Amino acid sequence: MFVFATTEPLKVPETILSRTQRFDFRRVSVDDLAAHLRKIAEKEDLKIEDNALVLLSRKADGSVRDALSLMDQIAAFAGEKVTEEDVVSALGLVDHGFLFDFVEAIAEADKAKTLRLTKQLFDAGVDVKDFILELVDHLRTLLVLSSDDSCADLLSLPASELEEHRRQAENFSVGDLLSFMKILSDLNRDLSSGMDERLLLEVAAVKMATLESTVVFQEVLARMSGSKAGDKETANGPGQSEMFGPSGQKKNRKADREVTPEVRTVTSQVPLRTGPVNFAQIKARWNDFLAFFQQRNRMLASQLNMSEARSFADSVLTLAFAASGEPSMQLVSKENNKSAINGALREFYGTNLTVKFEVDENKADLASEGQPKSPPKVNAKKLVEGSPRLKKILKLVDGEVIGVRKLD
Repeated sequence: MFVFATTEPLKVPETILSRTQRFDFRRVSVDDLAAHLRKIAEKEDLKIEDNALVLLSRKADGSVRDALSLMDQIAAFAGEKVTEEDVVSALGLVDHGFLFDFVEAIAEADKAKTLRLTKQLFDAGVDVKDFILELVDHLRTLLVLSSDDSCADLLSLPASELEEHRRQAENFSVGDLLSFMKILSDLNRDLSSGMDERLLLEVAAVKMATLESTVVFQEVLARMSGSKAGDKETANGPGQSEMFGPSGQKKNRKADREVTPEVRTVTSQVPLRTGPVNFAQIKARWNDFLAFFQQRNRMLASQLNMSEARSFADSVLTLAFAASGEPSMQLVSKENNKSAINGALREFYGTNLTVKFEVDENKADLASEGQPKSPPKVNAKKLVEGSPRLKKILKLVDGEVIGVRKLD
């Protein structure tokens, strides 16, 4: 029996193919290769972390022989115990956390941070081409998850790492990720031109950080149609026709004077962008927004300071209050206050944002962090419901309970 192996089966003559049995060998998956390396390591009494095995399996690119050779090199380098850091250091790989930090800086549109990370990369002596390949693979994972989360089985990633990628994928659209990969593809080509590698990488990093988010054209048209309808309704009043002319306007002058000027100023003439911001950009500038809003409305800004930006989807920002902050949530949820907050958000971030609020029973009170624990707070709503006398007083003065304080 003769065994004939080739990497170019199409060039084998038909006279040979007709007399042979063909077996097509494929690359070994990362999971299977890591499991195989684990068995060998146990037999050789080599202690090696699971994450280190995954890195070795990925680097071997499906080849069992290359994986065994790499593990042998790492064992000689690190000794009897091999960690993930040992593999990264010995093979000159890009640290897993560094890739997340770099992409996070792009999501936050933080040009300074991308430049600092580029310097850190060169100081560590990492090869630029290796970094580009690792970054493209990282973006490919985000692209798969952004396209359809049900395709997660196409990725050879542990559950914990997969969840990290899911959270980061929420910051980008498919179009954003494709644009980033195109920039990196051009960068990889330009590296052979002989120009300074650090300069080329810095230019590409800043370009990705400042790239406007992609948007579907139909969404732009829908947003423009919505803006025109809103402008017309604002000019004529809800449900009011233009045919009544000046008489209708005269009739509503008193109502116009009663509207809070601050709300009208903030919500009008807001420059809307076609490219929406992402959650990472909102969180990165949240303290700046609170400082901006404090100049408009100090009271509402102080209430928002007790909340935490929890999620962002479909242009809706969700802010979570602790259980003790429920009175604050009720205050900011009032229609006029919520309109003022929405208007300030649109003006500050330059895009169409709305806000909604929720109470998280498991969330710690931000105001009490780092301070001694105080006695449990009284639930104002239950206090009113359990006291007919207090309920009667509130009804007489048309008031509400916004907090409970014990007098000394």
